[in-house]
Amino acid sequence: MGIFGRLFKKEQETEEHIIYIEKLQDWYDKQLRPKKKKLNQKIKQAKQKIIQHTQEMNQKLEDLNNAKLMNPNIPERAKHFLTGNREAYTKKLKSFLEELALPEEPEELEGFFTDFNVQIQTLAQSIARPTQILSEFLANETRAAAIPLGKIEKTIQQLKESMEKMNLNQIQKTKNKIQETQNKIQKQKELREESNKAVVQINTIKKENEQLKKEIDLLQKDKELNSLKQEKKDKKAQIDQMQKELLKSFSVIETALKKYEHITFKHKELVGKYLKSPIDALTNDLHLEIIHMLADLKKSAEAGKLEMKNRKTQKTIAEIKKITKDRLGKFLTEYGQLHVEEKKLQEKINKMEVITVAEAKEKKLEKNNTKLKHLMSKMNHLKNELNKFDIPEEKKEIEKELSRKFNINLTVSLIPLMNEANTQKTNTASK
Repeated sequence: MGIFGRLFKKEQETEEHIIYIEKLQDWYDKQLRPKKKKLNQKIKQAKQKIIQHTQEMNQKLEDLNNAKLMNPNIPERAKHFLTGNREAYTKKLKSFLEELALPEEPEELEGFFTDFNVQIQTLAQSIARPTQILSEFLANETRAAAIPLGKIEKTIQQLKESMEKMNLNQIQKTKNKIQETQNKIQKQKELREESNKAVVQINTIKKENEQLKKEIDLLQKDKELNSLKQEKKDKKAQIDQMQKELLKSFSVIETALKKYEHITFKHKELVGKYLKSPIDALTNDLHLEIIHMLADLKKSAEAGKLEMKNRKTQKTIAEIKKITKDRLGKFLTEYGQLHVEEKKLQEKINKMEVITVAEAKEKKLEKNNTKLKHLMSKMNHLKNELNKFDIPEEKKEIEKELSRKFNINLTVSLIPLMNEANTQKTNTASK
C-alpha cells in the first residue's frame, strides 16, 4: 500500500464516540436504524422466497400423493405400508411449513434461527424412515418433494449470514445488556443516596447523643441531688456492713447447721431457710425462733451429735454464744430502719425535677442508641449490596462489543456530559 493509501486508511480509523450511559440505548437504536432497514429488506425478500418454496413444496407433495406405482401388482400389505408412510411424510412436512414464520423484527431473528435449527433437525429425524420407504416405491416424487425444503433452509441460512455480515446478530442480547447496566447504575445510585441519607442520620444522632450525655452529666452534678445520693450511698454501706457481719457469724456455724438439719425434726424447716439465706430468714423470723433453734444446736454440738472435730465444735459453740437475742433484735431494728431511710431518700431523689429531666434524656439516649444500632446495620447491608456491582467491567464489555459492531472507538460515560457536542470527537490526525 502506498503512502497516500496508508494516510487515507489512518484517517478513517480515528473516529471516536463518547456517550452518556443513560442515552446509550437511544444512540444504539439510532446506529442500528440504517442496518436494520437493510436487514428488513432481506427479511422481506426471504419471506417472498419462502412463500414460493412453500407453494412449490405443496405442489410436489400433491404430486407425491397422486403418484401411481410403476408396478401396481405389489402385495396389498405393501400398498397399505406405502399409503401410511406417504400420509405421515406429507403430514409432517405440511405441519412444518404451517409453523414456519419469519419474525417481523430483526431483534427476533437470533431466537428464530436457534429454533429453526432445532425444528429442521427434529423434522429430519421424524421423516427419515418414511423417506427411506417412499424412496423404494416413488423415488423421483419423494426426492422432488424434498428439494423445496432444502431451498427454504438455504434461504434462511443466507438471511442469517446477511445478519452476521451486518454485525446485527445478538441485537436483543446487547439491548438487554445495556438495559441491565442502566438498571444497575440506577440501583447503585439509589443505594448510594440511601447510604448517604443513613450517614447523615447517624452523624445527627451521634451529635445529639453527645449533647444529651453532657446535659445528663450536668444534671447529675446538681448539689442537692448529689447530697441525697451520697446520703443514700452511706445508708447502703451501713446495710451492707450489717449484712456482712451477720453472714460472717452464720458462715462459722454453717457446717454445724447442715449436720443439725439431718438430725432435727422440730427445726428442720427453719434450719433450711437460714442455710439458704440468713438475712431473708431473719427478717421473716418475727418471733426470733432462731434463738430456740440455736440453743438446741449448741446442745447437740456439746453432746457430740454433730460429729465434728473438737476444734470446729468449740469454734461453733463460741460463735453461737455471740448470736444473742439482743444482737438479733438490734440488727432487725437498725436494719429495718436503714432500709426505710434508704427508701425515703430514693423517693425524694425520684421526685426531684432534675431527676425527671435526666431520666427523660436517658430514655431519649437509649432510644437514639437503638436507632443508631439499626442504622449501622443498615449501612453494612447497603455496603454489601454496593460491593456486588461491577459497573466498570460491564461498561468495558459494552464498549468493546459496540466498538466492534460499528467499527468505532466508543467510550461510555457514567456521568452526564457538559456538552452534547462532545458525544462525538475526531482525533487531530483526521482533521
